[in-house]
Parts: sequence; structure tokens; C-alpha cells
Amino acid sequence: ALPFPLSDVPHPASELPPPRLDSSIVLRGGRIAYVLTVTTFDSIREGLPLYTLGAGTQFPAIPIKLDLRAVTASVTNKTTKPRTLHVASRLDSEAMGNSASIVKQRHRTQRVKLIYEAAANKDIEQLRRLARSEDGLLYDWLRRLAWPVLLHTWHGCYLRDKGSEQDLTDWKQISRDVERSLYLFSQYVPQRLKTHRQRELHELIVEILWRNPGLHYYQGFHDICTCFLLILGKKQAIPAAENVAFGNIVPYYALSWILTWYSHDVKDIGRVARLFDLFVASTPLMPVYVAVTIVLARKKELLAIDPDLSHSVLGVFPQNFDMDELVSRAVELERRWPPLELQKLSGVWLDD
Repeated sequence: ALPFPLSDVPHPASELPPPRLDSSIVLRGGRIAYVLTVTTFDSIREGLPLYTLGAGTQFPAIPIKLDLRAVTASVTNKTTKPRTLHVASRLDSEAMGNSASIVKQRHRTQRVKLIYEAAANKDIEQLRRLARSEDGLLYDWLRRLAWPVLLHTWHGCYLRDKGSEQDLTDWKQISRDVERSLYLFSQYVPQRLKTHRQRELHELIVEILWRNPGLHYYQGFHDICTCFLLILGKKQAIPAAENVAFGNIVPYYALSWILTWYSHDVKDIGRVARLFDLFVASTPLMPVYVAVTIVLARKKELLAIDPDLSHSVLGVFPQNFDMDELVSRAVELERRWPPLELQKLSGVWLDD
């Protein structure tokens, strides 16, 4: 991760030139300082929320130039004078480990640049390659740029909510599921915000189902919507989850893993988001490839137990699984057994 938390960097309007991002790692007094510069071309717009930068420091939304350094960050915009924000974040060279850690940091910085530029240029193929490779899309602020492009929802959002739960047949089940939601990610959603997030989740699901009468709610869809809500925010989450509901969920009901894109079973939102990187960049069968990868990795264990217990054992997702290794194996499995080949061999077609 970065030597300081970078929770969000806004992106320029789609009609403006792509952003420029430069970075380097330097040594200062025996300590490693990470320098990251992001230049955008948008202007300040009042009423937008503040974005958090390091140690709880805040700066105005849509900055023109943002310099992040180990000890200070400068913000310049068109409406206020330049000012310096102090960021209490430094790393000892010892904490970085050896030179390999520095190389990895430089590699990750370059990856940030590639993802940022691909999202700004709407380069879907490049984003797919990055999302399906090691480290995925890295940070939530990059996902807020990349996921709408991969899901073809970056054109815009609904202007206002129109849905009413009273028009839905499953509104009681939706309400019950929403009441039970967010317990896995309680460390990411403060208690004082939980009720607000649950209300947003309820409105999100109702809006999608109300606008699309052909869709039917199932238990577990709220888990997928929860991840989109926490990463993208409600406005962007509605079209994203709507897109997924129409074409990216394969109705296999054997395990909650596949049905919920693992968001019901993985307890860390960062690990869930890493899998979502893969899924939004792949075919609808990718959650199945991931499930098969896990089963193959636990082959000896499963063959050694009573067959009647296999379902209950598989129902517990291995939380310590290396996500990059899991993604790599699943992608390799897909390469060896492409979706079209599987459909031919099974005689079951996804569009039937």
C-alpha cells in the first residue's frame, strides 16, 4: 500500500484532456519519502464533498493540482490561494524492508498511472488486462474511475429515484435482508453511519427492481449491491448493479460464493473489491472458475472427509487465501477451458 492512505482523487470531466500523473520514490535523511503528483483539469464546484488525504486531512473537491509528499501536501485551485496541508505519514527505510520493496513500490506507482490513464481514455481492453492481473485495480478511488468504464455505465446516472417498494412483490424480503446487511464490513462502516448506509442500500435495490420489472430479487443480490454501494456510492452503484443483474450473474444456487460474487463470505471489503475487479472485467462464468480453483486447491482435504460433509465444508470460504494467486489460477483455468468450450462440452448454453 501507499505509505499514506489515499482514499480518493477526483477525476476530470470526460470531455477534458486526460490527467497527468507523475511519481517517484526518494530518500530523505535516511527515510524513504513517497512523492506522488496528480494534475487534473477540472474546476472547483461548490457543494461537492471533501476528499480525505492522509491522517484525516481534507482538501476541496476537484483540485487542480495535488502534490502528495511524505510530510506535506500542497493544494492549488482556481478559487482559493495555495495552501499547505500537513500529512503525518513517513516510513523508515527499515519498515520498507529491502530494495525489492522499493522496486515493488515503483511498480505499483506505474500501475496507478496505467489504470488512471486507461480509465480517463475509456480504454476498456487495457482496463480488463489490468483488472485481471496481479494487484487488480489497487485502490477504491481508481475503482470509482474504472468500474463504470468496464460496466459501460460511465455515461451517467438516473437523475432521481422513482422506485417504490410497494410496487414490488418481494419488498418484505428485501427489507429483512437489508436489516441484516453490513455486519461483515462493520469495521468499514461506523455505527453512526450504518442506518444511513442501509437506507441507501434499500433505495438502491428498490430502484433497480422498480425500473426493471423483468428482474426478480433473490437473497444475495443485496450483498453484491452492498459492495457497489461502499465503493462507488449510491448514484454510481445503481447503474453498476443494474448492469450486473442483467448479464453478469450466473444463476447457480449450489453455493453463496457464486451467487453473491463472494461478497457474502469474504470478510474483508478490500479482498471483495479485488474479486469484483476480476468479475467486472470478465465473462459471467468467472465466479465459477474462481470456485473451481478453490475446490481444486482443497482437493486432498475434500477427498479425505465424509462426502455428506463436503457442502458444509465448502460453505466456509478460506479467508487466508492469497487473492492474487486465486485470480491468477482462475484466469489460467479460463484460458485452458474457455467458456464457449465448456458450453459445447456440457450442452448447456448461457443464453438459453
